[in-house]
Amino acid sequence: MKILALTHFRFTAAIIVVIFHFGRELNYLPGFLIRGPEMVTFFFVLSGFVLSIAYKGRIFSSTEFMFSRITRIAPAYFMALSLVVFSSYIQGKLYTSDFLLSIFFLQSWVPGYALVLNSPGWSLSVEMFFYVSFHFIFHFVNSNGRSVSVLCLQSFAVWLATQVIGAVILDGDWRGDNFLSYFPPMHLPGFILGIVGGKLFIEQPAFLKRFRGLGFVVACLLFCAVVLEYCQVINAYVNTANGLLSPVFLLLILVVAINNDELGFLKNRKMILLGEASYALYLFQVPVHGVLKRTVLPFIGNDTLSFLCYLVVLVLVSVSVHVFFEKPANRFFRSLIKN
Repeated sequence: MKILALTHFRFTAAIIVVIFHFGRELNYLPGFLIRGPEMVTFFFVLSGFVLSIAYKGRIFSSTEFMFSRITRIAPAYFMALSLVVFSSYIQGKLYTSDFLLSIFFLQSWVPGYALVLNSPGWSLSVEMFFYVSFHFIFHFVNSNGRSVSVLCLQSFAVWLATQVIGAVILDGDWRGDNFLSYFPPMHLPGFILGIVGGKLFIEQPAFLKRFRGLGFVVACLLFCAVVLEYCQVINAYVNTANGLLSPVFLLLILVVAINNDELGFLKNRKMILLGEASYALYLFQVPVHGVLKRTVLPFIGNDTLSFLCYLVVLVLVSVSVHVFFEKPANRFFRSLIKN
């Protein structure tokens, strides 16, 4: 089951991450457009939701699942990483520890190393942990006798516990480098919420249908925008990048999913292509900016024009990578699975 309307939101979230990294100096932008770290939480919840729906009712082994996921994320990940590694090498800034942690998706497990080389790759380190955990969590959630309502309460309790640990016990920091913001287990509750949300979507359509209508979608989007706008205020009390907004994003995902048919304007081919290319856009934002910063951008001068130029090039690169590299690579690996 594909919920194509959600594809557009993947692209929007990826753009917000890019703005956070390279466009937040544009002071006229509203606060909700520079909340990049929170958008990564959205990706984590969405990942659990999509996988829960995709594997519902299927019999699969952990090995089969891991091979499928690794071959899905690895081509673009290693292509982007190779560009950053090459740049770091010619600048004399390539370290063996950074390289080894990155190629084995382990950078988020080691304090001070989460952002080495291609910095957005830290979230793929977290995703790999999710994939290792998915088989167990998925079967626990879908085992006989577990009601959706109980699972919702349990997953919410797990999420709340990690927020308490992060905000109260460890004061949102560890070893002085905000390690918890990147530490994979801190983000697992958001992934679990997504898995349970997928089960809720499949098994309780009658309950969710009461939220059908564009008015609910608009209201939910406005609510998310307001929450994101005030994240700077909330951050004074608790770190919003540690999965705090997972329930908010699950609500958005469920409302968009149940209104998939009503959101037909988000399902045209161009919008779907941009959504599918959002993964490449997320991974290539650093190497593309690195190239442009040394070539074109210094000659533009104007900050707004510089960022727009970078963004256009990044979108073109990401679409090209997706169409001419990612998709062929994925088709090749799928053929291996079938054989």
